[in-house]
Amino acid sequence: MRFKRDLLIAILAFTLGSTTVIAAGGLIGPDGVIHACANGAGVVRVLQPGESCRGSETALSWSASGSQGGTGPTGATGPTGATGASGPTGPSGSFPLTSPNGQYSIQLTDAGIVLGGPTSSIMLAGGVVTIRATYIDNRSDLDYRVNAGRTFNVDADSQANIRASASASLQASGSVLVSGSQTIVGAGSCGPALRTSDIALVDVNHGNAVYPVQYTSSSPDVLVC
Repeated sequence: MRFKRDLLIAILAFTLGSTTVIAAGGLIGPDGVIHACANGAGVVRVLQPGESCRGSETALSWSASGSQGGTGPTGATGPTGATGASGPTGPSGSFPLTSPNGQYSIQLTDAGIVLGGPTSSIMLAGGVVTIRATYIDNRSDLDYRVNAGRTFNVDADSQANIRASASASLQASGSVLVSGSQTIVGAGSCGPALRTSDIALVDVNHGNAVYPVQYTSSSPDVLVC
């Protein structure tokens, strides 16, 4: 038991303290194995090429490089590095910008900007905003106000409707002009309106308190209901 203990101590001491000597002396075989001999006193003798152990020695051998160890634990996170230098300025972008499907685009030029779609567009140019579309839906959950510093025009090629769920008012500081091929004021059964130049006949001999009026002339295009 003492021999084995001394032999183990000698091998460990040699391994830890004589690695450089082994490498320098060229004692590593072509197979990467170091060959040595140990005597009864526990002294280890590294064999030179061509040597062999004596009869009183025990042959030893070990690999010059051990097997790869397991992966060690992850080290602590290092400090944050310094901020790198700013990169060079990238190339200027190009217009128009187009959606992946090619249906929508943004065109930006010195003349203005245009947001375009398949059947609609919004253009800002020269202080004018132009909106073109097959249908425009403007909605507000509360109030909706349109202010014009000068003239406010609403033109419709076909029909124009102004509707209010409650009351509606039309005010002007000057005259209010309402014109059309036929103007109807009110709803229900309507009759022609009298003008200042029209003549009406009143039957004063009628028996009751209501005096029928017969128009001899009236407005052909204004109906009052």
